[in-house]
Amino acid sequence: MDTQQLCARAIEKWGAQAQLLMVAEECSELAVAVLHYERGRGDAGHIAEEMADVELMLEQLRMMLRGVDADFDGLVDEWKLTKWMRLAHSLEAK
Repeated sequence: MDTQQLCARAIEKWGAQAQLLMVAEECSELAVAVLHYERGRGDAGHIAEEMADVELMLEQLRMMLRGVDADFDGLVDEWKLTKWMRLAHSLEAK
């Protein structure tokens, strides 16, 4: 079973609303892991685990939002490009 099938099955089993809440929960857990790491109470392995959880949930979120907007992936790509360009500009600014 590929990742797209797994995402679809998870959304079907638990429902879109529950998975939306899970996205927020996993992002929060990643934030806590980063804060713990910064305070010397965590390690990179824990951050890696939480990043993996967030990435899995982001795939589900993409799938759910593609159903609302067929060009959702394009919108994400446009925003990522905008943000990368903004970062590049900030780094070049004196």
